[in-house]
Amino acid sequence: MAKENHAYLRREKELPERTKYFFGQFVHGANKQILHPSDWKSFYVFIQAAHEGGTKLLQGELISLLIDNGFPEGNA
Repeated sequence: MAKENHAYLRREKELPERTKYFFGQFVHGANKQILHPSDWKSFYVFIQAAHEGGTKLLQGELISLLIDNGFPEGNA
């Protein structure tokens, strides 16, 4: 599993700057235990930025990125 996490960490570094910016806005501002409606708004802004930028994230990659940034596994 450590190898997988390492691959996912490289993937985060490969995110386009705009997508990385909105991902950071979401993960650094969110209540990671219980998401507030404004947290969901930030999440959807990130998803929209990723889509508009043509960023392809697999479900497992997104889950790993969230866990690596402090989200409990059940909330990722």
